[in-house]
Amino acid sequence: MATPAGKRGWRSQSGSVAVWFVLVLPVVLLALGLSLDVARIVVARAQAQAAADLAGLAAAQELDLERLSRGEPWLRPVEAERVARSWIADNLRLGLGEQLAGAAETRVVVVNATDDAPASHPWTGRLLREPTVAVETIVPLQLRFVPGRPQVRIAVRADASVVRAPPRSPSP
Repeated sequence: MATPAGKRGWRSQSGSVAVWFVLVLPVVLLALGLSLDVARIVVARAQAQAAADLAGLAAAQELDLERLSRGEPWLRPVEAERVARSWIADNLRLGLGEQLAGAAETRVVVVNATDDAPASHPWTGRLLREPTVAVETIVPLQLRFVPGRPQVRIAVRADASVVRAPPRSPSP
């Protein structure tokens, strides 16, 4: 008895789906792993940026109150740096975990610039005319799913300045 042409074609291709699946599966898994690592990088960068922003804002509140009472905003450099480092370490620990927070490198620069003595921003070079705290942190992140498990260094920067209130206009 002769086999119909349609059945013969089906039997000759019965293993092709399995071969196709075996060839495509590693590519799909690699793409999935890469997308998971990219998501980790995005989340880690957002957490590090938030930590740097908060550290700069907290440090900018470390004012010399005696000078401020004379109308001269001035940051206490040692205290401002201590507060910035404390805030960034705590927030990195909460957002990224103990291991990544411990491996992070942080640099804090306090610049007490004034209108009479302007200074350059430590990273951008822009002219500063007010006290400023600049924070930079670098978080090394080990990729988990990319072959070779390379390390990515996530660098973020933030700064906060003390701005004088505009002069009040005389009341009528």
